[in-house]
Amino acid sequence: MKNLIPIRLALLLGVALYGRVYCSSRATLRNNGYDEVVIAINPSMPEDPALIESLKVMISESSRSLFEATKHRAFFRSVKILVPESWTNGTYSAATQGESYSLADIIVAQENPSFGHFPYTLQYGACGQPGQYIHVTPDYVTSPVYVSDTGDRGKVMVHEWAHLRWGVFDEGPTAGYPEFYLDRDNVATATRCPATMEGQNIIVDYETFNYKNCEIDPTTLLPEAGCQFAPYGTQPDELSASIMSHQYVNDIVSFCHSNNSDPANIHNQLAPNEQNRLCNLRSTWDVILESADFRDNNNPPNESIVDTTPTISVVRTLPTRFVLVMDVSGSMAINGARLCTVFLDLTSSSANQIMTNLSIESGCSWFVASSSTQSNEILSNFLLLSQSGDGNDVDETVQVHTASISLTGPGAQATGSVQIDSTIGEHTLFLFTWTSNEPDITIASPTGCEFTNVGSSLNACPDQPIHECDAAQRSCKFTIPGTATTGQWTYSVTSTAPVTEDLTVTVTSRPKNDSVSVLTVESYLAATDITTVEPALVYAKVSNGFNPVLGANVTAVITDPSNTETYLQLLDNGAGADIRQNDGIYSRYFYQFSSPGRYSLRILVSGSLLITGHSAGSPAAFNPGTLYANGTFVANPNGLSNIPNVTVSIASNGTGDEFNRVSSGGSFSYTGPTITAGTDVFGPNQITDLSATQTNASVVQNSSFIQISFTAPGDDLDVGYASYYSIRYTNESSSLLRDNFDSGTAVNQQDVVQGNITSPQVALSGETFVIRISDLGENDTQIFVAITAFDDIGQSSRVSNIASVTVVGTNPGKIAVSLTVLGASSVCTSSISLCRHKE
Repeated sequence: MKNLIPIRLALLLGVALYGRVYCSSRATLRNNGYDEVVIAINPSMPEDPALIESLKVMISESSRSLFEATKHRAFFRSVKILVPESWTNGTYSAATQGESYSLADIIVAQENPSFGHFPYTLQYGACGQPGQYIHVTPDYVTSPVYVSDTGDRGKVMVHEWAHLRWGVFDEGPTAGYPEFYLDRDNVATATRCPATMEGQNIIVDYETFNYKNCEIDPTTLLPEAGCQFAPYGTQPDELSASIMSHQYVNDIVSFCHSNNSDPANIHNQLAPNEQNRLCNLRSTWDVILESADFRDNNNPPNESIVDTTPTISVVRTLPTRFVLVMDVSGSMAINGARLCTVFLDLTSSSANQIMTNLSIESGCSWFVASSSTQSNEILSNFLLLSQSGDGNDVDETVQVHTASISLTGPGAQATGSVQIDSTIGEHTLFLFTWTSNEPDITIASPTGCEFTNVGSSLNACPDQPIHECDAAQRSCKFTIPGTATTGQWTYSVTSTAPVTEDLTVTVTSRPKNDSVSVLTVESYLAATDITTVEPALVYAKVSNGFNPVLGANVTAVITDPSNTETYLQLLDNGAGADIRQNDGIYSRYFYQFSSPGRYSLRILVSGSLLITGHSAGSPAAFNPGTLYANGTFVANPNGLSNIPNVTVSIASNGTGDEFNRVSSGGSFSYTGPTITAGTDVFGPNQITDLSATQTNASVVQNSSFIQISFTAPGDDLDVGYASYYSIRYTNESSSLLRDNFDSGTAVNQQDVVQGNITSPQVALSGETFVIRISDLGENDTQIFVAITAFDDIGQSSRVSNIASVTVVGTNPGKIAVSLTVLGASSVCTSSISLCRHKE
């Protein structure tokens, strides 16, 4: 068995696979200064000294703004700008400390179609979890034009750094959240933080660019369509927040908080925004202070720091060098190379932990793979490790298909199929390995012609034979000539061995040409070292360039220390582990830990190249213009030209555009207690997509009712059936349910007009409840609702996000409330209007 390992490694020569595994930032905060911050320029960017100088100015401005926004707790002390290997005209130091594009905090690359030149942060995780990277474009960095769109670059980068580093979310009306809501007094209020921010609700005629105050829709009591809140250019002296809401306003330099001694900048818990939904009404500043950077009084305010200008060095990417360690010695120098480790031993040891730490510190990753002859994990892992990681997708190879096959006796046969989509086709390789005798292999193209290693075929493809078989390496390689035909390819293998034969099949390909964006899969694990009984969060980003790919079938295959595989479907439904619906990020919890040890992950993806949705990311808010206290409104001089289009729609290139992808997703270790089979350790997952709206009053016994939507959790996180729901409401304070859920008024089954809260449907499906509320007072106009779910042994989920609804036109004392549990939360697009003052 072990003698196959060097054979399979030898097959990797000349092959590079695309499929990124996201790693954590190496930036650290010590004594109030961030070090090891990396800004990496994509290799597709032409060499430009002006870009480097503009980046230096931008990060210096950001450092000053960051120090002010964090109340003198943090600034950028040392920053490295990583230029591509192809940049040779400047004077650059060598990147010898493991700096790489794939580990950068900020990337400089071509624009994302969803966001244009607006900076944004790729953000997968829940509240408080760090993002992956900040994306800026060269035009944004070098051109003054975009300052009119988003405001001061320093504050914009603080807005994005807060997403990236501290895992907070936007407080304004971003995609999927309304521009306005009704406050406790039934007054239409703009979604913003703080609520004390001053401005006007205006609407513009796009033909004449005359603007007016918005009219109120008498049915909803909300402003008419097209209306938006325009903050005054000058705010009251006491107002300074929030950078996560309207960072472009000059007077805004800080974050909303929960300190009642500063009411002007207090967090707006009523605003229907992403921060409130995902962080359970907590202020951005509270979440930031709970991060590892500031928790337990780490990095307290330092008034003695007067110069926040960072030390900036420019380093050049080195040719990728890898060190493969087959033996562990007491000490090791890696000299700027990436130390990548593939463990064949699934158990843990102190020596293995040393290798794990060295791999991460050098800018690489560690993996675990079975050395079984029926596994091709070793091959997949080393293919992934051989990628350059420099952001140049055009030069990378993607893994399209992998399979492990066991054939018993001569004549035993297995077949398989592979989709070659329209984005790939060059250097397409079918690789077969075996343990004993060379099998008979036939590959059929979508046109029906065949390639084979057995004599000649009656329907042979041109250029036959093309295979290279090596008895010593026990492998056959079929390199398809030219560009492989788009469509379904099939293969068959027939055993010639008198004993059981273990075979593996791997198919790789490269982009069809330099102008085609290749479809890629990028995986991410929220944690790689799990020490307690907690679920692992698995993410996979499926994209075509920067465009999200929706509706894909994404499966995580997790191999435990005993080589048992668990298949887990990842979802893009905006519920449970997934924070946004239809953004191309597929997520799920994994909790089936059979024993302590190392677990490996690979991602299988199939689907169709039909792209509709919004890219994952958190962009800076758009500045429509400046509103003055005298009512004058001066529009953004750029007009509508630069507004991000958060919805992307790209149809497939025709028929036969199905695709397959495989990616090694890295590995993680579990060192918690052994979980005995059948033990119920995890309760239902937290409901994070609860929303509430008032609907037609005639639906239920001529009473008003409120529709509340969420996705059903399960018995174990998002699997199975919860046993019952506990629904509570209050008309006092939204934070009451968050801080003391049991203090809310309970909804009992006798209050339920329709449905049964003691018999939930299966996780991820929908159900409807109608409940009656009969204790509202004459002046009660707002209801706050939250839900927890319980499993069969009484374990509860965390309290859901708090939903609120303003009751309009009802008779106090008798209100019927409808709760609808949907399979996924709805996603809408908030409009951004241009208002222009015309003399």
